[in-house]
Amino acid sequence: MLFYSRPYDKSYLIGCIFTRFLDSIQRYYPLHSLLQQAVKQLLVPVLPKFVEAFLEALQSSDEAVTDTGIKTDIMKALTVLLKNVPSHMGAHFKSIVMCIWQLLVNSSELYPF
Repeated sequence: MLFYSRPYDKSYLIGCIFTRFLDSIQRYYPLHSLLQQAVKQLLVPVLPKFVEAFLEALQSSDEAVTDTGIKTDIMKALTVLLKNVPSHMGAHFKSIVMCIWQLLVNSSELYPF
Protein backbone atom coordinates (compact mmCIF):
# COMPACT_ATOMS: atom_id res chain seq x y z
CA MET A 1 0.00 0.00 0.00
CA LEU A 2 1.40 3.36 -1.00
CA PHE A 3 0.82 6.49 0.99
CA TYR A 4 0.91 9.89 -0.59
CA SER A 5 3.14 12.07 1.51
CA ARG A 6 3.17 15.82 1.15
CA PRO A 7 4.26 18.68 3.35
CA TYR A 8 1.44 20.35 5.21
CA ASP A 9 1.25 23.93 6.25
CA LYS A 10 1.32 24.48 9.98
CA SER A 11 -1.95 26.40 9.74
CA TYR A 12 -3.53 23.49 7.83
CA LEU A 13 -2.69 21.03 10.59
CA ILE A 14 -3.93 23.43 13.26
CA GLY A 15 -7.13 23.97 11.27
CA CYS A 16 -7.75 20.24 10.89
CA ILE A 17 -7.13 19.52 14.55
CA PHE A 18 -9.25 22.45 15.66
CA THR A 19 -12.13 21.60 13.31
CA ARG A 20 -12.15 17.96 14.44
CA PHE A 21 -12.00 19.03 18.07
CA LEU A 22 -15.01 21.31 17.64
CA ASP A 23 -16.89 18.72 15.58
CA SER A 24 -16.39 16.08 18.25
CA ILE A 25 -17.54 18.45 20.98
CA GLN A 26 -20.60 19.39 18.95
CA ARG A 27 -21.40 15.77 18.08
CA TYR A 28 -21.01 14.19 21.51
CA TYR A 29 -21.81 17.05 23.86
CA PRO A 30 -24.47 19.58 22.97
CA LEU A 31 -23.37 22.98 24.26
CA HIS A 32 -25.28 23.11 27.53
CA SER A 33 -24.38 24.83 30.78
CA LEU A 34 -21.89 22.16 31.85
CA LEU A 35 -20.07 22.33 28.54
CA GLN A 36 -20.16 26.13 28.60
CA GLN A 37 -17.90 25.97 31.64
CA ALA A 38 -15.51 23.65 29.79
CA VAL A 39 -15.54 26.01 26.80
CA LYS A 40 -14.61 28.90 29.10
CA GLN A 41 -11.77 26.95 30.66
CA LEU A 42 -10.38 25.16 27.60
CA LEU A 43 -11.31 27.09 24.48
CA VAL A 44 -11.46 30.75 25.48
CA PRO A 45 -7.80 31.03 26.57
CA VAL A 46 -6.51 29.84 23.16
CA LEU A 47 -9.26 31.32 20.99
CA PRO A 48 -7.52 34.63 20.14
CA LYS A 49 -4.39 32.81 18.95
CA PHE A 50 -6.44 30.38 16.86
CA VAL A 51 -8.43 33.18 15.25
CA GLU A 52 -5.24 35.15 14.59
CA ALA A 53 -3.59 32.13 12.95
CA PHE A 54 -6.70 31.42 10.88
CA LEU A 55 -6.93 35.01 9.65
CA GLU A 56 -3.23 35.04 8.84
CA ALA A 57 -3.65 31.89 6.76
CA LEU A 58 -6.70 33.34 4.99
CA GLN A 59 -4.73 36.47 4.11
CA SER A 60 -1.79 34.54 2.67
CA SER A 61 -1.42 34.45 -1.09
CA ASP A 62 -2.55 31.40 -3.01
CA GLU A 63 1.03 30.78 -4.12
CA ALA A 64 2.17 30.47 -0.48
CA VAL A 65 -0.45 27.83 0.37
CA THR A 66 0.40 24.24 -0.55
CA ASP A 67 -3.09 22.89 0.09
CA THR A 68 -5.86 24.51 -1.91
CA GLY A 69 -8.58 23.43 0.52
CA ILE A 70 -7.01 25.01 3.59
CA LYS A 71 -8.90 28.27 3.25
CA THR A 72 -12.18 26.39 2.92
CA ASP A 73 -11.40 24.35 6.04
CA ILE A 74 -10.49 27.49 7.96
CA MET A 75 -13.76 29.14 6.98
CA LYS A 76 -15.62 26.00 8.13
CA ALA A 77 -13.83 26.13 11.49
CA LEU A 78 -14.64 29.82 11.88
CA THR A 79 -18.28 29.09 11.03
CA VAL A 80 -18.44 26.40 13.72
CA LEU A 81 -16.97 28.83 16.23
CA LEU A 82 -19.29 31.67 15.27
CA LYS A 83 -22.29 29.37 15.45
CA ASN A 84 -21.46 27.60 18.72
CA VAL A 85 -19.67 30.22 20.82
CA PRO A 86 -20.91 33.56 19.46
CA SER A 87 -20.42 35.41 22.73
CA HIS A 88 -16.69 34.66 22.66
CA MET A 89 -16.32 35.32 18.94
CA GLY A 90 -17.98 38.74 19.01
CA ALA A 91 -14.67 40.53 19.53
CA HIS A 92 -13.26 38.87 16.40
CA PHE A 93 -16.33 39.20 14.18
CA LYS A 94 -15.33 42.42 12.43
CA SER A 95 -11.85 41.19 11.53
CA ILE A 96 -13.24 37.84 10.33
CA VAL A 97 -15.82 39.49 8.08
CA MET A 98 -13.27 41.95 6.67
CA CYS A 99 -10.79 39.15 5.97
CA ILE A 100 -13.36 36.91 4.27
CA TRP A 101 -14.70 39.83 2.25
CA GLN A 102 -11.18 40.64 1.04
CA LEU A 103 -10.63 36.98 0.19
CA LEU A 104 -13.83 36.93 -1.88
CA VAL A 105 -12.89 40.15 -3.70
CA ASN A 106 -9.40 38.82 -4.48
CA SER A 107 -10.80 35.47 -5.59
CA SER A 108 -13.22 37.16 -7.96
CA GLU A 109 -10.25 38.79 -9.67
CA LEU A 110 -8.53 35.41 -10.06
CA TYR A 111 -11.61 33.41 -11.00
CA PRO A 112 -13.93 35.60 -13.07
CA PHE A 113 -17.45 34.45 -13.81
